[in-house]
Amino acid sequence: MANLEPAESLLVRKPCISPSVLILTMQGGYGAFDVRTKTMHRLNPTAALIVELADGGRTVNEIVETIAPIIGREKAVRSTRWIERSFEQKLLVETAGSSEHQADKLDAGTISDLAAELRWADDVHTAFLLQKHAAELDPSDPYQWYRLGELAHIVGERSLACEAYETYFASHPEDAEVGHILIALKDEELPPRASDACIDQIYSRFAEFYESNMCDELAYRAPEHLAAAFGKWMKDAKGLYAVDLGCGTGLFGRKLRPHCQRLLGVDLSPAMLEKAGQTGVYDELESAELTDWLAGYSGEPLDLITCCDTLIYFGDLTKVLSAAMARLRPGGKMGFTLEKSDKAPFRLGDSGRFRHHRSHVQAAAKTAGAHVERISEKVLRREYGEDVIGLVTVLARPEK
Repeated sequence: MANLEPAESLLVRKPCISPSVLILTMQGGYGAFDVRTKTMHRLNPTAALIVELADGGRTVNEIVETIAPIIGREKAVRSTRWIERSFEQKLLVETAGSSEHQADKLDAGTISDLAAELRWADDVHTAFLLQKHAAELDPSDPYQWYRLGELAHIVGERSLACEAYETYFASHPEDAEVGHILIALKDEELPPRASDACIDQIYSRFAEFYESNMCDELAYRAPEHLAAAFGKWMKDAKGLYAVDLGCGTGLFGRKLRPHCQRLLGVDLSPAMLEKAGQTGVYDELESAELTDWLAGYSGEPLDLITCCDTLIYFGDLTKVLSAAMARLRPGGKMGFTLEKSDKAPFRLGDSGRFRHHRSHVQAAAKTAGAHVERISEKVLRREYGEDVIGLVTVLARPEK
């Protein structure tokens, strides 16, 4: 075997998979995840074949002789370099027998915890592969499927995300958020908007870390863009009567406060309103669905209505814009942000948020009797490593 020199000493070693390594299926092949170092090694077809044969009972020389007729002797000989590196990386070892393979003994919960750790470390693809393995290990646990649905969505495995969420939803039909997401994933008929239960569920969970997640992790810029869209009018404005619909924790309300005599905050989520109340920004806070609130409002005509990242949970905007125009004084303004769609009139994204085409905004505004002062495209935030492009819009109720 002179062709294998200078690795002669390697030929007599009997490799097997390290006890800390999980073999995972992935698109186009296999991966080897080292639990000890939390690193993924992608296995090409030759490496996958070697790993299958590396059971501790064959020498490297015997493995080479076995694969040579399959992949060619020259390629088989070159594969000893990969085997040598794998020993150095402790992907392959000599001492562990199959009964000692610790990684195979990890339960679904432990593997799912590893997936969560890697997800928050931005190694989302590896997290997805681990979570897929966890769901396969314990298919009776609906929460393994829920977590797989989230990660499959993030990495673009749309059909698997749908399958995973459906499996979870079968035992948790009360989960309004997942039910709403499944409408998008299954391309079903669109609802007029996300349900109250869906919105409340999302933000009850989100409220505690909403601002740190949006501002620090997702580079959230919608409040800055919306404030800037009003231009000189906002800079000069004082003593406004305004309502911030979908006020959340008060991120946009803080920009409105210096210009307002009275500022109301309305949100469907009590958890978000509790955070908003701690800011001292609003004169009054109310828990309500915004179209219901507009329909029932009987106070002084408003100078300004804002919806910063709120109408993303509505499909057809005609009804809500008409209700808003009815509550503005002549010359009053409405500003809002939307996620942009390249397909008219609007669509429901797999995230559960609606995306709107510019033409729909213009048509809905016209029906509502509003004048479109501005529609501009801006990056609202980052999501899964990509920019989310939005439509930053200012409407006005005509003076006459």
